[in-house]
Amino acid sequence: MSDLKQRDLSNIPESELTQEERQELRRRFEEFVGILRRKSGAPAVEPRAKRIQRWDPAAIARRH
Repeated sequence: MSDLKQRDLSNIPESELTQEERQELRRRFEEFVGILRRKSGAPAVEPRAKRIQRWDPAAIARRH
């Protein structure tokens, strides 16, 4: 697989790629995206969405 890492896969049509070549392209792409995120200061992992609390005046009144 080491020579697969050295091969230029950019000129091969996607329909002609083997499974190993597709995996190598995917690995290269993910490595590239990781480098861009580190350079831009963006977190490597997307932050979780905030939990949305449903508006319920009766429940809020009971807590206070």
